[in-house]
Amino acid sequence: MFNFRVVPDSGEPFSVVAGSRDVLAWEKAGPGRSVGAVLAAPTLTAFYQLAYAAASRQRLFTGTQAEFEATCELTRFDEAADAADPTQPAP
Repeated sequence: MFNFRVVPDSGEPFSVVAGSRDVLAWEKAGPGRSVGAVLAAPTLTAFYQLAYAAASRQRLFTGTQAEFEATCELTRFDEAADAADPTQPAP
């Protein structure tokens, strides 16, 4: 559902996917949370929460959410967007 690249201050960068289980847990954790709202008006707070939930569940990060936010740079990426654009000529 959401693909992230995580770059910790110390350690190797890693990719993590926040899947439906992570999004469901995030939606249930607070009022007014929905995947539709994130898609319509994305926030860094929501992205960090989703990335942390996925990284923790997958045991890619073992600290607290506050530690994750304080020590990791986060980039959301779309695998489809990363693919070469077939309408553009090759370099």
